[in-house]
Amino acid sequence: MGAKLQLKLKAWENATDTLLLESIHQSVSNNIVTIDAVYNLNKIPGQLFLTYKINGNGELWVKQRMRGNEKDFEIMMFRFGMNWILPSGFENIEYYGRGPIENYQDRNSGSPVGLYKETVTEQFYGYPRPQETGNKTDIRWFKITNNAGNGIFIQGKDLLSMSTLHYFQTDLDDGDEKDQRHSGDLKPRKQTSLNIDYKQMGVGGINTWGALPLPRYRLPFRNYEYEFKVTPVTN
Repeated sequence: MGAKLQLKLKAWENATDTLLLESIHQSVSNNIVTIDAVYNLNKIPGQLFLTYKINGNGELWVKQRMRGNEKDFEIMMFRFGMNWILPSGFENIEYYGRGPIENYQDRNSGSPVGLYKETVTEQFYGYPRPQETGNKTDIRWFKITNNAGNGIFIQGKDLLSMSTLHYFQTDLDDGDEKDQRHSGDLKPRKQTSLNIDYKQMGVGGINTWGALPLPRYRLPFRNYEYEFKVTPVTN
């Protein structure tokens, strides 16, 4: 909000809420189902390409690509990734990446790469005002399970940026204007919001609250793609 990006980049707020499906195709080969879908972004001059591959063991491969018009590449993005709302009960996480505290691409030199075990509840930090929190960078693999030991294991083709919270993005977002809320006003949800991102813009604020992240930590609107695999975990 210090840089007024909630207004300058507002087109991204609902860019994927009302995707316009252009085409969808499914095929089966070697007992693997492949689904390819092409979407036009809402209010953004670009397209989103999604590929899902599923086998009989419940393993899921996901590939997401975005293509934009070069003349609009100066538009920045907050993040490029996918959000998955898991049902209640998913509380235990284990990951191999930067931790144990939250970290971002311009705030991670003090978070060593290692193997960490935490809970989803621990990921939320109660800043005076609700805001983005709990992210982890340079993720090699990430596992989330319920108390029975059942869940999912996620591994990217490249390093991922990931987070889990008992809050949805809408719970943390004030909208266009700063709302006089406090973190203690929020009520945790039973569900778990899981972000599986290629990357997220840096935090910024290098000299003032309104300063943008350094250029190397920004996320310009350009062609992106990333892949990850989801494997069922059973106790």
